[in-house]
Order: sequence, then structure tokens, then C-alpha cells
Amino acid sequence: MPESHLLHYLTLWGPLGYVVVFFGMVMEGDAVLFATAFLVHQGFFSFWPSVLVSFSGVLIGDILWYLLGARLKDSSSFVVRSAKRIAQPFDEHIQKQPFRAVFVSKFMYGLHHQVLMRFGMLGRPLGLLVREDVAASAVWFLIIGSLGFFFSASIMLIRRYLRLTEFALLFGLVFFLAFKSLANNALKKGL
Repeated sequence: MPESHLLHYLTLWGPLGYVVVFFGMVMEGDAVLFATAFLVHQGFFSFWPSVLVSFSGVLIGDILWYLLGARLKDSSSFVVRSAKRIAQPFDEHIQKQPFRAVFVSKFMYGLHHQVLMRFGMLGRPLGLLVREDVAASAVWFLIIGSLGFFFSASIMLIRRYLRLTEFALLFGLVFFLAFKSLANNALKKGL
């Protein structure tokens, strides 16, 4: 498997990798968490520091999205209009079942940040969001992190079989070329 320059630099200077993971989790959670869990299994990151950095990045990022919504609630900016249009159908859930709103939005790409902003726009208490977000993030974290971790394990297994397949194909190609050469020589001598 070809080595990437990014992975090379992450292994040379480990703290840079955790900084990238933290800011990646603040901005975009799913793909970064999946990739981090994959890299933990590959040995590029340590397990517990990755969990701590990733989980704190998720929580801080979610709080920042909430604060952005609370700050811009009276604005007519594109971000606010977009959050209202996309997350307004969740208003009843945000009011009556905040855990469900946060949890479901974590698994719906493109919706989670708008739901967090809508929490702030509706004036819901930050403490409520944090309490519900910690629980929802823990479950989400286990699911997505496990998928990334175990996908990495299966890739290693598949990679091993691919090597065997490559050798079998190479052997088959050499056998075919040798057979074709022998057959051509036999035909030339027979004619």
C-alpha cells in the first residue's frame, strides 16, 4: 500500500495528528472520526489520546455551533436562513425531546449543525444541549468509531487475500505465456 505524505508527517510528529483530529472533529465529525478510528487500528494513533481528543473536539464543535445560532438568531444571513429552513421541522423535537433531536441529527449528514444552531436560535439552555449532546455523542462515537476500527481490521484481512490473488494471477499469467510460447513453437515445428 503506498504511503501518503500526510501519514508520514503524522508519524514523525505525533502531536500534529491529534491537532488535526481535534479541529477536524470540530468542523466535520463523521469522516474524521471514521478515519481516526481506522488509523488507530493501523497504529498511527494511540487509542485513549485519540478518544479524548476526538470526543472533546465533537463537544466543543457542537457548543460552537449552538453559540453561533444563539448569536445570529436575529440575523438574516444565509447561514441563519439555511438553518431555519432545514432544521425548523425539528423545532417540536428540540422543544420536547432534545435528546432525540440531537441523536437523530448526528446520523443525518448536513443536518446536525443546523439543528445545533436551531437550539441556540430557539433560546434553549446551553446546559440542556451539553447534557443531551454528551449522551448522543457517546452513542454516535461508539457506532462510527467501531465502524472505522473494524473496517480497518477487515481491510487488512482483504489485503492479505489480495496479495495471494495477485500471486495467483501472476502465476497464471506466467503459465499462460509459457504455454502459449510452447504451443507456438510446437506449431512452427509441426508446419
